[in-house]
Amino acid sequence: MWSDNLEHEEAVRAAICTWAHGPARLTILAEYAVQRRGYSTDGTRLTYPGDLDDSARVQGRYIPPGYVEAAVYCGIPEERSWLVPEPFYLAVLAEMLDAAGFAADARRVRAKALVAE
Repeated sequence: MWSDNLEHEEAVRAAICTWAHGPARLTILAEYAVQRRGYSTDGTRLTYPGDLDDSARVQGRYIPPGYVEAAVYCGIPEERSWLVPEPFYLAVLAEMLDAAGFAADARRVRAKALVAE
């Protein structure tokens, strides 16, 4: 893995699993990853730098190039977020796609990870 930080992996997996609600929707996340598009739902969020609008930037949110922000805000008193290297996120997503039987999508995501490094 790209990081030995267990919290990063848990946050990324939470964002993926909460949004996907099952293996079939993982393929949509593969397409989002290729487009570098984030998502949010039900207490988790994954944000790419390009997802931030002017309002977020004025409020001081910043995601450096090459990173994504994984956030958890459901069931806890205060939102927690982590800046995670994009290749780490893509590696976790590809692993989950492979485990769900979507090998072609996993290959697309891995190819994007090579570009992101």
